[in-house]
Amino acid sequence: MNRRQAMAALGAGVVLTDGVTAGDPAPALKVSAVLPGLYGLDGKLTVPPTLRKAGYGLRFVVVVENVSAGDVYVWAEGNSAGHGTLSFEVAEAGGANAVVRRVGRVWTKNILRLEKLAPGGYHVRVVEYDPPAGKDPEWEAIPFAGKDREVTVRAVFEQPKADWGGKLAPWAGRVESPGYTVRLVNG
Repeated sequence: MNRRQAMAALGAGVVLTDGVTAGDPAPALKVSAVLPGLYGLDGKLTVPPTLRKAGYGLRFVVVVENVSAGDVYVWAEGNSAGHGTLSFEVAEAGGANAVVRRVGRVWTKNILRLEKLAPGGYHVRVVEYDPPAGKDPEWEAIPFAGKDREVTVRAVFEQPKADWGGKLAPWAGRVESPGYTVRLVNG
């Protein structure tokens, strides 16, 4: 069974265009990474936003928001179409840059699905960037090598334009979060 046949087998759950065709411009999305700092009861910042390499299974959250007036469809994370739609650009003050992507995987079971984002709706992804010992990483390594330092992290949500014969119109485009200043800590 090819992709098109698999989508047809899923029925009305996949034909989700609501009048949007593949040729229409992409409705607006906004992407944000939730990297909180820790504050004392006095309101002073005690620990700035930090990504720590410690093998504890540490995570952060990325939120994609529909800021348009119409429904938007994005690929769900748990299939081949949605697996690689989120990445991160990491930039150091000295000019060194890196792109961190999901680790590729073999899809033994691959059911293509979309998530509908109503106006003001959210698509949320949990990013486990520091897997515990014994667990395979889901993401390429964030460049922790060397001394602890500050970097700028930007989340990028990107879906290529796909022609599904006019029956399906997932959002296509690229949106970036603002740059977040984050401290990278080894250990």
